[in-house]
Amino acid sequence: MAIGAAAVGALALMLRGTEGGWTSNNGYLYLNLHDEIPEQPPAELPSLFEKRPAPLRVLVESLDRAAADPKVTAVVLRVSILPDAGWAKVQELRDAIVRYRKSGKPAYAHLEFCSNKEYYLASACTKVYAVPTAIIDVTGLRSETTFFAGTLKKLGMEAQFEGVGKYKNAPNQFTETGFTAPHREQMEDLVDNLYAQFVAGLQSGRNKTREQVQAMIDGGPYDGQQALKAGLVDELVYEDQLRTRLKDAGALSPGKYARRGRG
Repeated sequence: MAIGAAAVGALALMLRGTEGGWTSNNGYLYLNLHDEIPEQPPAELPSLFEKRPAPLRVLVESLDRAAADPKVTAVVLRVSILPDAGWAKVQELRDAIVRYRKSGKPAYAHLEFCSNKEYYLASACTKVYAVPTAIIDVTGLRSETTFFAGTLKKLGMEAQFEGVGKYKNAPNQFTETGFTAPHREQMEDLVDNLYAQFVAGLQSGRNKTREQVQAMIDGGPYDGQQALKAGLVDELVYEDQLRTRLKDAGALSPGKYARRGRG
């Protein structure tokens, strides 16, 4: 068993060394974001060939470190749909991109299909690119709540919770058939505050007025050509074209970049 584990470890190191990335030359930090952004690394060890998304902590630390690393010439952010990443994670990662940009180095976002969260994240970059076939689904924010009290009643069941205040409305999904006035007020306040942050981020990131941002949102969704005309993206390019333009020795993922720093 010990010999087998050692062999697997050696093979993993060999494969890791053949994946590309930097040698002694400069390169760019490549963030490939899709599906989810875990808060922390999983407790269990990954299988040899399993690829897992970099956790939020690694992404943020990599961006902060890249700002001062002379070997990092740019950051490339490939963003796809992030259904399992909440707005809080997206905001924290966006703030890290903004900090990185204060170093004077460029950050490039590349989009294929995205909605509000993903575009909000991409808007922090120096340039936003998209493939010609892109779908940019920027249409504003909304919130939905499903109420189960009616269904429970049909099943002969009733949910009971101890009430502690009119704005403590987490149980309302199970005790009400619709919004109470305080519940609706709270939800509208949350959406309004989030929308204000969303608009302000697009204003600063894309150098637009509030009116221009509102027009962009009202005009969505967009295909690639429409997004270019509306100013949501700077140019339509495929990813290989963007990589060619960078003319660097290679790309390094946040996970490899973190290991490189430790080694």
